[in-house]
Amino acid sequence: MTKHGVSVTVVAGTIAERRMSEQQCASRVSPWSAALPARGEHPRFDRLALPFCLGVSGSMPKTTRRATALSGGVLMYAHKSIEYAEAKRLAEVADGIVVLGSTGAGLARRLRTGGYSGTVLHDPVEYENDPNRPRAASLFGLEDDTVNLQADLRVTAYLSPSAYVAGGDTRQLDQVLADGVTFCQLAGKRQHRAPAYMVLPLATAWLSKRLYPTLRASLSGVTERIALMVADPGDPLGSAAAVGNLVDLLRARPTTSMLRTDASGLGALAWGSGFVAVGTTPTVRHFAGWGKKGFAKVADPSPRVLCRTVLYYVRGSRLAAADGDQRLLDCRCGVCNGLSLRRLSEPIDDPTGREHSAAVLAEIAAWLRSLPPRDRPAAWRDECARALSDAATLEGLTGAIFDPPAALKAWSRLP
Repeated sequence: MTKHGVSVTVVAGTIAERRMSEQQCASRVSPWSAALPARGEHPRFDRLALPFCLGVSGSMPKTTRRATALSGGVLMYAHKSIEYAEAKRLAEVADGIVVLGSTGAGLARRLRTGGYSGTVLHDPVEYENDPNRPRAASLFGLEDDTVNLQADLRVTAYLSPSAYVAGGDTRQLDQVLADGVTFCQLAGKRQHRAPAYMVLPLATAWLSKRLYPTLRASLSGVTERIALMVADPGDPLGSAAAVGNLVDLLRARPTTSMLRTDASGLGALAWGSGFVAVGTTPTVRHFAGWGKKGFAKVADPSPRVLCRTVLYYVRGSRLAAADGDQRLLDCRCGVCNGLSLRRLSEPIDDPTGREHSAAVLAEIAAWLRSLPPRDRPAAWRDECARALSDAATLEGLTGAIFDPPAALKAWSRLP
């Protein structure tokens, strides 16, 4: 079948097959659901119900491997206005949480004093400031101040205060790398022991055919861990070149992690990323770049929720319009428990959609971790192909428009 400009193989079975009873599903197990441990076997997944069988063929190992949050985990990157109760809940549903800026520091402190002992990272978001402005810091420097603050917050890992690097600005890239090395060295000397990451906020142009060789050469002598953030007003990974060069970077530097990403972060996990931090709202899923604004349809206030069937964030208004979906939009995550995603159309400030998205992300990450590392890339590629096929099916059934992002198509076409 050819749809959305890509040829895909339908591996999900017919609609009738997907409406099998749960007993029938047990004999034809989807790899991502099979990866979940039995109820009660693993505390974190005890509350997550098995999802509907999607009919994806393939065998799975009988046991799952535990992974720390920084090695194959999905963290939720919290929006600035998030409330304490929601932040704690999302951190528990996923593998942890990343908070940002001065308000995030207060939230991190409250999480710790409130008894949350899981993964908490603090992003200084220095990249949101004018990269050419003089840094305002104490006598000891911005890096030292940031290390001291994060040590006081008892973060699970240190994140550097890095400036934004516009496409082709090699001088700024060299400076950010040098500052990042200094930061990681300072963090290594603190009494609060935690791994340190050099945040690398890059314009997506650095993953283009023209600039990527320069980026890779610049990173060749860097031994510190990197937390990559790809910036663009649209989809930072919305081209085959960006996805392909990201994969090459992950192969060359397996400890590389990602900040402020979307469902594409799962693809990064499949190709060896350390951890990924997926934004709770559009503003923290993609950083547009300093001085730029992202593209958004402000006329539509409905929330975006991660739809497991099509593997991307879909507007609630579009889900609500998908009448006749034949249960393709039903969700078995621990938040939905079999209810349809069509209910998540309003209001935008309702945290249910964000909690649902976190649960789905955690389940897919658990499935990927359960696979041998060599099998993860092909498994993710096939899942993307399956999602594209199901998007076409949903359009045919409902008449609603499901337009998968270019990144999803690029992941499905990887060798």
